[in-house]
Amino acid sequence: MRFQAVIFDLDGTLLDTLPDIAVAMNTVLQNRGYPTHHSETFRAMLGWGMPELVRRAAPAAVSESERETMRGELLAAYARKPVEKTVPYRGIPEILRGLRAMNIPLAVVTNKADELVETVLRGVLPTIDFVVARGFNPDQPRKPDPSATLEILAGVGVEPSAACFVGDSEVDVETAANAGMVSIGVTWGYRPRQSLADANHIVDTAEQLAELLGYIPDAPTEFSVAAPAT
Repeated sequence: MRFQAVIFDLDGTLLDTLPDIAVAMNTVLQNRGYPTHHSETFRAMLGWGMPELVRRAAPAAVSESERETMRGELLAAYARKPVEKTVPYRGIPEILRGLRAMNIPLAVVTNKADELVETVLRGVLPTIDFVVARGFNPDQPRKPDPSATLEILAGVGVEPSAACFVGDSEVDVETAANAGMVSIGVTWGYRPRQSLADANHIVDTAEQLAELLGYIPDAPTEFSVAAPAT
């Protein structure tokens, strides 16, 4: 299958950012004397942006105003060390380079704070030429609202029906549906497979993703399993 443009989610799709986010959130909790969480516990908390992460990670009794303060602390803590342990999932760099060699426009739309998106991408995928990488900012609604996605597609002159959205969560599947795009759910991210039930396609490996996107790698066995690099 060949698409005229591909838009990706970031966390849990292109990059395993969980370790760095967990460290930052636990730092904020610990500094305030609150219980911290095992890094894997954060897996189900990601995907909706930092305010929701703070709401889920902080004790239920924490006030809304304190949560807002903690959100700022989280942003600062994460910005200090955003890519200490973050890695691309195996096969992702090869797929991205292959698609760009085919002149397919690539973009990122994520609910991660906009000011951090470029920093993370430059730190982990510095050679990949994305036409745009868009994170959350207060002037635009978060995914699954399709506004940012549709704006990007209009900018590259591609109809939504000729593009696909690749992500690891129900938020991404819904974003694609709201935009009129094909959705591809990847199972190596932060959501259980059943959360991707409404996706048009579900893939378990980088090889399957490459095939769906129309990229045939020179050596597919090099990334037949999508997993964090070690």
